[in-house]
Amino acid sequence: MSSRALLTEREREVLAGRTGSDAYRATVRSRVRNRIDELDIDLALLERHEPELYRRVEELTE
Repeated sequence: MSSRALLTEREREVLAGRTGSDAYRATVRSRVRNRIDELDIDLALLERHEPELYRRVEELTE
């Protein structure tokens, strides 16, 4: 896979417990938390300027 949503392939492995130390897992969790915080901004932009893409995101959460 060449792209990501919230997580990189490496972050997926770390959060799944397949690799990485506890300290690195905490770092990854912090990074992901920050991305989630920014998600509201992105969703508002999509809703206003790209409603078709926004609807695709909505479908994922139904």
